[in-house]
Amino acid sequence: MEKAAVTAELAAARMRAARAKLVQAEIIKEPQLREQIRREQYQAIRKVLKEVGALDGTALKEAIAAKDVPAVLRALRAALRTLDAKVDSTAAQSGLAEALGRIRLRAKHMSNAAVRIVSNLVIVRHLGRLTIGDWVRAKAAELKKLGKSEPEIQKYLDAERPKLLEKDGQLYYTEGEIDVAALEQTKTGLRPLELAETKSSKGATFGAQQLAKAVGLLEKLPAEQDLRVFEQTGPRQLGTDLTSQLDVSGAKPATTTFGPADRAGFSEPFDYTTAQLEDVAKSLVRNLPPDEPPTARPPTAPREDRDEQ
Repeated sequence: MEKAAVTAELAAARMRAARAKLVQAEIIKEPQLREQIRREQYQAIRKVLKEVGALDGTALKEAIAAKDVPAVLRALRAALRTLDAKVDSTAAQSGLAEALGRIRLRAKHMSNAAVRIVSNLVIVRHLGRLTIGDWVRAKAAELKKLGKSEPEIQKYLDAERPKLLEKDGQLYYTEGEIDVAALEQTKTGLRPLELAETKSSKGATFGAQQLAKAVGLLEKLPAEQDLRVFEQTGPRQLGTDLTSQLDVSGAKPATTTFGPADRAGFSEPFDYTTAQLEDVAKSLVRNLPPDEPPTARPPTAPREDRDEQ
């Protein structure tokens, strides 16, 4: 029993050290990471209200009645902690890994002022002016004519529907994704210097396969005019179309896979293990950081009962 307690304390100490290091490096202030955490907190709070019955709690009811926002946050934070193991921090863990990847890539290219670091690129094929519903109905009819059974049709549609994206009345099909890219501004456009994939749970092989596919798709851009490259501004949300700005006529971009230190095969492993990233992600989701980073202060090791800085 004593040995188990010592092991648990060592694991907790390692997590606190990892979190303090991330705070000091200001990774937790990354706007994209904080937005990801906010989305996950929303899901966690809904779980609290549904499973724990947090609205029945006296402290929360009184805080809501008094319109005391800080007290509401404290009550929700306490309720979130009662969930602990039930809080799903998968997306926050992925977001944390992506933030680490962005910072790594930014550091590698910081000496080149012409380089722009871009995150969450998606390579899509333009399907035309139609909606997701239009595509689903047309595809279901097509498969039915081919003699596919209803379960087969539904299985196919369930797998393909998440790859469909709409923007300005146009429909696009996802062909590939790039977590982060270093693009160099040249006279002829934005030239991809390096593409990277960050993985917090899946292996390095999967990331390398994604990158190889992305490089192949980029090479097709001049010839296949229905291919587009967009920035993503959120889940299933297309932002700026970068296609016309890209210059893919030069050498192939370098490719890099980032991932936890305890998983083999990554070309550039992080200084953190899978368990550390998971623990820090859960801590971030539980502790409800503010919408905007506070005024910078000298970093200190955060406690469990305080917001992440």
